[in-house]
Amino acid sequence: MKSRKRWLLAASAAWDTGWKLAALWRAYRRGDWKWMPPLLMVSSGGVLPILYLCLTRQGGADGDTEAS
Repeated sequence: MKSRKRWLLAASAAWDTGWKLAALWRAYRRGDWKWMPPLLMVSSGGVLPILYLCLTRQGGADGDTEAS
């Protein structure tokens, strides 16, 4: 049972870290400095980074757009 809990914790941390890195990268490229502290400090299970990515997916200052 301990092994399963460790695996779940590792998977959760990887999920949150992946989304957090993607959102931080986009915030950096767009110059959205006000988003950086919350993205770095809040551990939301990926919810806050996904929200940011959804809100900013229509392109950025340097043409950072998502493929449709």
